[in-house]
Amino acid sequence: MNPSEVADLLESSGRAFASTLNALPPSVVSWHPAAGEWCVNEVVGHVIVTEKNGFAGRIRVALGADEPDLPKYDRDGLQKTRDDCSRDPKGLAQEMLEVRGQSLELIRSLRPEQLHRGGVHPMSDASRWTTCFTNGSTTTATICARRSATCRRTCGRTWATRAALRGPSSS
Repeated sequence: MNPSEVADLLESSGRAFASTLNALPPSVVSWHPAAGEWCVNEVVGHVIVTEKNGFAGRIRVALGADEPDLPKYDRDGLQKTRDDCSRDPKGLAQEMLEVRGQSLELIRSLRPEQLHRGGVHPMSDASRWTTCFTNGSTTTATICARRSATCRRTCGRTWATRAALRGPSSS
């Protein structure tokens, strides 16, 4: 897949996500399945925070320097300050679409020579973490966690850093 195709897929999934959120009543989106578990609104808030800081934010950092250290962010702290559980789901859906729109602009603006950029994930013990599109398809995406020629040969080309694909304790 090329950046335009990836952007089209993300745009479509973002619209579907927002449509679903808009269809749910506030009593459903603020319901917690168990103590300490996130409600739907908090999950959406997490998507927003991760898209801004993890996905698009880290792509911007990777584009600005050669193999930069990618920034760590306080995902849980940001989540608490947002107070998404009490927010109107339609407002959250709109915010999510705006943030996704900014990501789409970034992805669609990527030039071929930028697709090989990457960076060092803050929780990876100095390993290189980039989303690798094997055989040109995101359906076979893998993560390269080593700086190795084998990884580069297997994956062919690398494209941006994706925080959504991470270990259990990292951002």
